[in-house]
Order: sequence, then C-alpha cells, then structure tokens
Amino acid sequence: MCKNILLAAILLVLIPVNVFPQVMYDSSKNLLSVKSEGKLLSELFSEICAKTKMNIYINPSLDRRVFVDIKNQPIDNAIKQIIKPLNSAFVYQGRSVKSVWIFEQSKAEATFRIPPAPASAASTLSSVKQDHAQKRLLRKQKFEAKARERKRQIAASQGRLKEFEAKEAEREKRKKEREMRREKRRKEIEKIRAERQDRLKRNQSGESLSQ
Repeated sequence: MCKNILLAAILLVLIPVNVFPQVMYDSSKNLLSVKSEGKLLSELFSEICAKTKMNIYINPSLDRRVFVDIKNQPIDNAIKQIIKPLNSAFVYQGRSVKSVWIFEQSKAEATFRIPPAPASAASTLSSVKQDHAQKRLLRKQKFEAKARERKRQIAASQGRLKEFEAKEAEREKRKKEREMRREKRRKEIEKIRAERQDRLKRNQSGESLSQ
C-alpha cells in the first residue's frame, strides 16, 4: 500500500502541470490573460492569434520556451511581457492591436507569420499533417532568416546596411500584398460557395413545397 502511494506521488511529481498554454481574451475590454510553463513562443502566439484574430510576425530564430503568468492585461502590455527583452512594432486599428512584428534589431527580421491555432485540439489526421507542414515551414523560415542575417551583416560591413534594409522592407511589402490578394480571393471563393449553397437550399425548399 505504502509503495503504491509512493509510486503515485513520484508520478505526480514527474508529470508536468499546465503543459498546454492557457490563453483567455476579454474582447469587450481588450484584456488578455496568458499562462505558459515552457511552451514555445510560436505555439503560445498561435493560441493568442486564434483568440484575438490579430497577425503576429516573428524572427524564426527567436522561437524559445516561455514561462509567464499574465492576468487581465492590455494586449500590447501582455505581449511585451511575453517577449522581453526583444523589440516589437505594433499596428493598431482604433484601440485594438491589428498586427505585431517581433525582432531583435530590424523589423525586416520578422519574416514568419504565426498561424492561428486550430479551433479544436483533437488529434486528427489532418491536424497532424498540418502540424508537420507548419514545422517544415518553420524550419525553412529559420534557414531563410539565418541567410538574410548573414547578408545583413555583410551589407553592414560594406556600409550598405540602409540599402539592404530598404530592399528587405520592399520585399516584405510585396509579400504582404500577395497575402492580402490571396486572402481576398479566398473570401471571394467562400462567398461564391455560400451563395451557391443558399441557392441550392432555396431550390430544394421550392421543390418540396411544389410536391
């Protein structure tokens, strides 16, 4: 009996508590509560993006484990507490945060857009595939970020840092424009599908009434 109790106590000590990040968002007051005990920064921000509907961009090389316990803070204050001592740039829409860039030295370093966490945490085949694809994309982004950092250092040593950052800013601008066009097209397709489904339902309803 005593051995069983001792074994259970050891297991309780070994099992990590609060492994999954806890994110709560009060949209009426724009207040964010975040608790994490060792989750990756990208995973934590993925939950925050899903709750707040905002966009977060980071330098992939900055992904790290986070230990925070933040309660009822404005979004910008909460994010600054999560990422300190890193730098950040916020874009607001009214009183709400629309987008955030997180970097060490230059905003151009924040090249990876954090995807929102899926609505359900159920481990389905599609979600597993999506997770693998996300990890591959993150590895690719980290590789590209390191390559850009090497180019930035070379440009700085040659006195061409401003020129390099201007090109990076222009590249990032074109990238965001492409994302906006894709998002616009996606919404148009969803609208067309919704209208098609609505017409189909009306037609079926009319046929049932005629019968």
